[in-house]
Amino acid sequence: MKKEVVVYASLGFFLVAVVFVLFNLSMGRTNFFGRASTPGTISLPACRVFASPVISKSGGNDKIRVTAFILDDTGRGVTNKTVDFSCRDVSLCQTSQVVFSPVQPNTDNTGQAFYDVSSMSEGSFEVEARVGGLSVPQTVTVVFR
Repeated sequence: MKKEVVVYASLGFFLVAVVFVLFNLSMGRTNFFGRASTPGTISLPACRVFASPVISKSGGNDKIRVTAFILDDTGRGVTNKTVDFSCRDVSLCQTSQVVFSPVQPNTDNTGQAFYDVSSMSEGSFEVEARVGGLSVPQTVTVVFR
């Protein structure tokens, strides 16, 4: 008799726990994995900057595509944010006539924005991305020969 009471009590507790969890999950109030985040909030350490190719010809005709992925702290893209690219060393880029041409300056649903870069002069240039007035920590170096 005591064993039956313990079994029924355990089963009842288990069912109540399952119903509680399912109810909270259906209401979107519980986050069991990772920390909660506000959708669309940029996490600068999660953002990435790429270039392809990283080496190109100087002279102003050939271009390098620089891409930024603006992400939240869960790795999802943040949409509709304006990204600007520039050289870390502004004076070097001015004397070398480095030009950043926006192709897609606002992020899409994957958080991607990109520009084309060209240079009249040979050189190695460190490119940074800025979003909301803040610099993405990661940079990329492009080379024109």
